[in-house]
Amino acid sequence: MSAEVPYGARVPGGLGKSVQGRETMQSPRRVVTWALAAGLVGASATGVSAQEAGDVITVAPDGGGDHTSIREAIEEAEVGSIVLLSPGTYDEGFVVDKAITLSGDGPREEIVIAPASGTEIMHTAPWGEEIPVGVYVDQADVTFEHLTLAFDGEYLGLLLDGGTSLLEDVSVTGNDIVMPRGEPTFRDSRIDSYFAVRGASPTVEDSEIVGHASVDGPGRTVIRRSTLSGGTSASAEAVGAYEDNLFIGGQLAVDTGSDMLVQGNTVRDIDDNQAGILVIGEGSSAEIVGNTVEDAAIGISVEARQPQSSIIGNTVRDVRVGIHVASEAETRIEDNEITDARTFGILLQGGAPVVVGNRICDAEQAFELRGGAEPQLGSNEVCEPGTS
Repeated sequence: MSAEVPYGARVPGGLGKSVQGRETMQSPRRVVTWALAAGLVGASATGVSAQEAGDVITVAPDGGGDHTSIREAIEEAEVGSIVLLSPGTYDEGFVVDKAITLSGDGPREEIVIAPASGTEIMHTAPWGEEIPVGVYVDQADVTFEHLTLAFDGEYLGLLLDGGTSLLEDVSVTGNDIVMPRGEPTFRDSRIDSYFAVRGASPTVEDSEIVGHASVDGPGRTVIRRSTLSGGTSASAEAVGAYEDNLFIGGQLAVDTGSDMLVQGNTVRDIDDNQAGILVIGEGSSAEIVGNTVEDAAIGISVEARQPQSSIIGNTVRDVRVGIHVASEAETRIEDNEITDARTFGILLQGGAPVVVGNRICDAEQAFELRGGAEPQLGSNEVCEPGTS
């Protein structure tokens, strides 16, 4: 069974129930059911940090620490403990259900957690299917730092289900990361896997996401100062912000009732006849402010019929169409600079958008109106070809 289904895709009913505590052993696998263990929840909610508690438990594959197994160290750990991992490869899956720190004692590429087949955590999803998981955070405020999570088996990679986990200076490769609940933070990390937000409220800062980032509501997702090469799509009534990121080769899309702030990003080298920034789907909207889009079929495209989006202060260049709007809402297109548009600077299909203060240079045609569009045109500047 592939780990990408059903967690990587949307699942029936979402992940709205608790995944907590009662377990049995089946070979080396741990089976977690959806029964509530109130004692574990209480322990993980105390907010005691590892730095405050200071207890250190060492783990080393060669036997030079307190334990050779991460599972054994977690069982011994109290809330606030630091589980310090020596360099080496740890070929086990595990569940963390208490507020502790898992810290690599060295460069992150030298401390590798790579669960082997047969060591996964098994838990039962709300729809009744048992899902294998490599590393499972169960409603706990866990810190992962200075280590690599390498998922290369028939299981879901990392499941963050509740809590306010922090992943700092961490590399994640292979199978999916899935976040149904909680407020995890990723900082100074590299994520080379499918990044699936399924209701949680994550923050990603100063990181690299190589796989696609798929964001579903109702939580609030913030991605800032990061590099994304697999693109991102916000859907299922997602809210949040993409701020000051670099998107290379992958589209930034807002879809299916989502409402996002898209500000200060650079989006470039978009393939497959796509728009660099796309707003589409019933009820979707975005505030698109101060971005730079280059080398795309369409720079910015708003195709959601309602509600209102705004496209303000963006720079668009080296495209076929600079800005495209096909919306009945009163989209505001203001103070954008469009250069090197090979067909149209601004293409309007229907509705009554407000178009004011834009500068269009080196376009085959500055404006094109279709579908009965009746724009409210203010003062816009159109440069003669070759004068930009």
